[in-house]
Parts: sequence; C-alpha cells; structure tokens
Amino acid sequence: MPLWDEAEDLTGVELISEPARVNQYNRWRDAAMHYAVPYPEFVARMAAGE
Repeated sequence: MPLWDEAEDLTGVELISEPARVNQYNRWRDAAMHYAVPYPEFVARMAAGE
C-alpha cells in the first residue's frame, strides 16, 4: 500500500500480507483491468471527442 506525504509525494510502501486484504485488493485490481481501455484506444477516443 503506498504511503504519501502532504505534497502527495510517494514516501514508502506498506507490505500487506493479511490474506483477506490481499484478496480484496486483487479483486479491485481485476475489476479495474476488466474495465480498462488500452492507451492507444483511449488516445483515439479523446482525439475523436468522446
């Protein structure tokens, strides 16, 4: 898990090893990847004004 300071700079990371939390973060990652748009397609959509 990333750790940020007041200026929003990354200052470190926290290792998460609790199985329930790891599983939760994996589900969030999988959902994000499912709905993600490849960068070239994103750029094309923005250029088209979508």
